[in-house]
Amino acid sequence: MDLILDERHTKVIFHEDARFLEVRIEGRVPSGDFKFAHQHTLQFAEANHVHRILINESKLEKLDPLTVGWLLTNYIPNLFLKLGFKLKLAIVKSETYFTRTTNQLSALAFKKLKSQFQIEFFNTPEDAQSWLTGTQKYLE
Repeated sequence: MDLILDERHTKVIFHEDARFLEVRIEGRVPSGDFKFAHQHTLQFAEANHVHRILINESKLEKLDPLTVGWLLTNYIPNLFLKLGFKLKLAIVKSETYFTRTTNQLSALAFKKLKSQFQIEFFNTPEDAQSWLTGTQKYLE
């Protein structure tokens, strides 16, 4: 397990043994920090041919609506463009109502692309990792 990015609200961890990236987002994350973490994840994934990503938003409190818009219109299309059909994305839903609702709306936007790649939403990191890797080995 290698820590790729360690910021106040975001951490990016590479689980080399299972070949997936984990993005942990916590608190009230400024838009710039959120974007930086996701862009950093995409760059690392592309450079290292990693096609499985776990985004853990369980401790995310709130996101600016413009940041959500950026995620849907910029980041996700770039993620798909750069990682292609092999992309497998597991998202752990936030515990807060606002962010959880935003996730559900985002899921609707993904329905059209879902046939192009695999994406699922989960309540726990353990379930997300199990699905992502096809194993029962849980996060530390």
